[in-house]
Amino acid sequence: MSDSFRAWYQEEPILLFGNSNPCIDPKTGLSIYGPYHLPDQDFPTPLEIKIGIVGSGETVSLTKRFIEKCSRKVLSRKENTILFPSFPGMSLNSPFKCKLLTSETWEETLTGKELEKVKDIPEFYERMIYAVNLFTERVSNLATKVPPPNVIICALPMVVVNYCATYVDRFGGTKRYRYTTFERKIQKMREKGQKALADFFPEVQSLEMLEAKEKHFTNFRRALKAEAMKFGVPTQIMQEKTLLGGEGLQDEATIAWNFCVALYYKAGGYPWRLADVARETCYIGISFFMESISRFKSMHTSIAQVFSDTGEGLVMKGNQFKWDESRGKSPHLSEDSAKKLLSDAIKFYETNMHRKPTRVVVHKTSRFWPDELEGFNQAIENLHSKDFITIERGGIRFLRIGDRPPLRGTTIQIQNKNIILYTRGHIPYLKTYPGLRIPNPLEILEHHGDSTSDKICKEILGLTKLNWNSADFAGSMPITLAFSTKVGQVLSHLSNEVVPRPEYKYYM
Repeated sequence: MSDSFRAWYQEEPILLFGNSNPCIDPKTGLSIYGPYHLPDQDFPTPLEIKIGIVGSGETVSLTKRFIEKCSRKVLSRKENTILFPSFPGMSLNSPFKCKLLTSETWEETLTGKELEKVKDIPEFYERMIYAVNLFTERVSNLATKVPPPNVIICALPMVVVNYCATYVDRFGGTKRYRYTTFERKIQKMREKGQKALADFFPEVQSLEMLEAKEKHFTNFRRALKAEAMKFGVPTQIMQEKTLLGGEGLQDEATIAWNFCVALYYKAGGYPWRLADVARETCYIGISFFMESISRFKSMHTSIAQVFSDTGEGLVMKGNQFKWDESRGKSPHLSEDSAKKLLSDAIKFYETNMHRKPTRVVVHKTSRFWPDELEGFNQAIENLHSKDFITIERGGIRFLRIGDRPPLRGTTIQIQNKNIILYTRGHIPYLKTYPGLRIPNPLEILEHHGDSTSDKICKEILGLTKLNWNSADFAGSMPITLAFSTKVGQVLSHLSNEVVPRPEYKYYM
């Protein structure tokens, strides 16, 4: 084999479930052993989850029906029952050993009159603020109940989705689901060459639009997550079409798996943990987001996503800074800012995990500039070891003989520098590649630190299995970076009076 080209296979990381039993697949492990726990160890294992519901009369009823269905076994209707197994149910008699509780005490119903008003509000930003306030007021009511629910489901009626929500199309553009009669009328006027006041004076905006921008509101889901955060109860957003089921959606068993795993985590439990991970290691993903208010387009804010060996996640908002895009599209920290961000993140870890790390691993999606490296090194000078790693989706792909893609875990090192790591690919355990397109590997562009390439890749592969927003076999990115964009989007929608919650479950 050439010295400039080395390839090897990373074994699939092992997960631990109930009584520390091992398995590589989340769904199989949960079905046989239940969520992670040890009988002789103080580890959170909720026996019941109190569920609050906010929605229309119809979506509240649909949600309760769906929760009742999840309490029993939900059969899979897929041919590959290894990839798509039946859901065992969530009850005290199932492997989860946890029951789902609903009560009229934890229900808030939006009236038909309130929801009809959504369609009557002509301006999009005003409409979105109105709908967000409708839900957050009810979330606030439920959060003050005694006892409060552990998780609150916001069951969105179709009228809210159609007229207040947006989605990203296949070209990366932001689209609206539906336009009001007034908006369609304005659009037809513009198509005929007629002008509206805003066309002549773009700086003239409605008071509602200014309020939306002042509150950083540009997206319904992000705004709802951000506004509801201040009440101290995690939320789960579900759409009416998901509750109704039907063509184009995941099968019922898969929806039940993903819903219940996320619910269990948001209620304080840990579905599984990695078997082979150092207890003293602090994993940190560093990313940036742009402030939503248009007049501050060059203002960025740093984020540190901090994870422990158990997979417990914390979110820390760093300082704002101005970035000159003439220096590059990806923002970078100054030496002082880098030192402060990483020092604060380590203290954040110590405060919340009640122990000091001996090793810090930092993941970024952009290269480390000299000032950043200097600042990061100063922040960890009293620690035993460190690894600073740049990870991005690679542009290089490899082919495998036959008609199957490379195995997940395939690792290729080129000229002792860059490393290609397939976190997506054919999985022998599942007897398939669980993807729709040719798998795109990750590329490790930089590594500054003490660990071997093999250890770095093994950890990244393991961290792709700690996404508790679903029960999938694994993700494509390590959890340190997997949700950095979504976390930043929620943070960008926080009102000035809302203090960011540190717990990761508020951003999922």
